[in-house]
Amino acid sequence: MRDEGRTQAAILAVRGIGASVGGRTLFSDLDWALYPGEVWAVVGPNGAGKTTFLALLAGLRRPDAGEVTLRGRPLRRLRREEIARHVAYVPQSPGSGPLSLEEFLALGGLASGLAGAALRRRVEQAAERFGLGGRLKLPVQALSGGERRRAYLARAEVQDAAAYLLDEPAADLDVRAAWEMFGRIRAWAAEGRGVVFVTHDVNAAALVADRVLLFGGRRDAALPVTEPGRPSPAAEAGLPDPAPAPTPAVLHPTALQAEAIEGAFGLRPVPVRHPLANVPQFLYPPIRPGPY
Repeated sequence: MRDEGRTQAAILAVRGIGASVGGRTLFSDLDWALYPGEVWAVVGPNGAGKTTFLALLAGLRRPDAGEVTLRGRPLRRLRREEIARHVAYVPQSPGSGPLSLEEFLALGGLASGLAGAALRRRVEQAAERFGLGGRLKLPVQALSGGERRRAYLARAEVQDAAAYLLDEPAADLDVRAAWEMFGRIRAWAAEGRGVVFVTHDVNAAALVADRVLLFGGRRDAALPVTEPGRPSPAAEAGLPDPAPAPTPAVLHPTALQAEAIEGAFGLRPVPVRHPLANVPQFLYPPIRPGPY
């Protein structure tokens, strides 16, 4: 769904959610929804809360504030099995155990109730779509890094979910494999599924996604919570109070600007226009020797 009107209810939605890690607030007051046929790219610097956001959507952790819903029902009230029937989650570094690729992909069918010949067909189809058709009998651990990444995505395909949550799906993939993987993401959307993928590649986000959720930069760890009746720890120390946690910005890919990228990453790029897709692309300053 590029810019078409929405005629269906949201698959996943959040209202007023916030999250923190180790006393540091990552984001707050976020309202957001994923509809059938949409592709969202989640972009931002390391530590900004992108993976945490996906974990909230998958029901793997609860927000510090607000509510996450699946098909209009609070996620916190649903069993893991029920969530898995609707949501396929691919983390950054999933494990596989001592399984063959065929066995690993078949695990994706557990949530949808597939078994027997129907499951075998779906496993074979997913393996072929992700270029793994000749690898089914091999141990997953014997695959290359890029092949394992494709295996994780193929297992999500077997799961046949309404929403796909992908944390850095292009990691370990070569240029052609990443291009094909992003094509599969667009195919999922064309089939009426919703997709959210995390990426550090702003150019890929602009090319693939319908919307971009841009998380802000890292900040110093939050100061301790103020006790009632006392000034804030910052005020006691003679410092200004820290700024509130940012709410991630929702952007259309065509509205991505160098200022927004600089605000998130602290590096100002040079914007250009993709000659075929007519979306912004960004060139970065020349690399010079310097401290890390």
